[in-house]
Amino acid sequence: ADGGYVALMDYIRDSAVSAEADRLSDAADSILRARASTSAQSISGRETEAMMRLQAAIDAVFPDDEQVDASVDAALNARHLLRVLPDDFPLPEIGVDPDGAIALDWMPSRTRMLSVSIAGSDRLAYAWMNGSDRGHGVVRFAGSTLPAPLLLQLRSTVAHEHSAIRAA
Repeated sequence: ADGGYVALMDYIRDSAVSAEADRLSDAADSILRARASTSAQSISGRETEAMMRLQAAIDAVFPDDEQVDASVDAALNARHLLRVLPDDFPLPEIGVDPDGAIALDWMPSRTRMLSVSIAGSDRLAYAWMNGSDRGHGVVRFAGSTLPAPLLLQLRSTVAHEHSAIRAA
């Protein structure tokens, strides 16, 4: 449903070289702003905050020899993943990896963290540390529900009630 709107984003960059291109850029910008205004009224404050964090991370990227832009597909996948996170979870820190994948990072303490890497495919790579336990995995993400192994690891690593307990 968002594909047509995402395609418009290519037209609002400041690279217009003619009057017609300027008008097209302005029209695309107006359409996206109107849609954002309408959509913002129908989503929660938490979701709005998550989408703002995602957009800020994408906007902060300056492509060069060591950094590429996040792909539109990676941004859409990240958006879908943020929407299906349980409401009782804290929102992650969001960044863009050098390869253009979007990183969602939860770091509740220096001994507990989980990082999810979201590219343009249906696969999510993740790594976690919970006390002395560490691991990583790859799961498929269809966009509508959080994959069970990732949800289990999120609950174990991020949720305060499920902190790892080490024997003395």
